[in-house]
Amino acid sequence: MDAQRIIDALVVAGMFVVRIGLPLAVMFAAAYWLRDRLELQDANSGRRAENSRVIPFPNPAKKTAPPVATARSERCWEATKCDAARRAQCAAYKQPDLPCWLALQVGEGKLREECFNCAQYTKLQKNRA
Repeated sequence: MDAQRIIDALVVAGMFVVRIGLPLAVMFAAAYWLRDRLELQDANSGRRAENSRVIPFPNPAKKTAPPVATARSERCWEATKCDAARRAQCAAYKQPDLPCWLALQVGEGKLREECFNCAQYTKLQKNRA
């Protein structure tokens, strides 16, 4: 019976190696192969980076947009000569820091027909083109 116990112990040890050892060996071999491959790729990308030029990423905090509606330009409610009651309901009057056409578009969800012929709107569209 001692021989049977030794055989049983060897079978259990063999199954342990097959069940645990082989997957661990495959995993470590794959990790070693991937590490070598990634190191080679990093070395190649470093050489490519040395030969390439750097494109600076724009910083929107430093970029200042040109003012569209300045204090010198005529306001929408001044150009259309709106009365006080109509101005109180107007989105452009409530947001004087925005261009009138943009405030109206945000407030109403669409651009008004008269904005297409407005000097401020057409001047901005010409500047963008």
